[in-house]
Amino acid sequence: MFLGIDCGTQGTKVLLWDAENQHVLATSFHAHSLLNERPGQKEQHPADWLNAMRAGVRDVIKKNGHWSR
Repeated sequence: MFLGIDCGTQGTKVLLWDAENQHVLATSFHAHSLLNERPGQKEQHPADWLNAMRAGVRDVIKKNGHWSR
């Protein structure tokens, strides 16, 4: 199995891939919040990206039935 992780401006997508059988086992998406502290400026906190990635990995493993916690 392989994990595919795509961290973009709107959110983080995680995909769990079964290489032996050539198909997707599970997917997950977690959105990132935008910080609007100054007019015309949009930013994101790096911790939100890491948290979204962690949550996505947990989701796809849990969806596939291989989560022990």
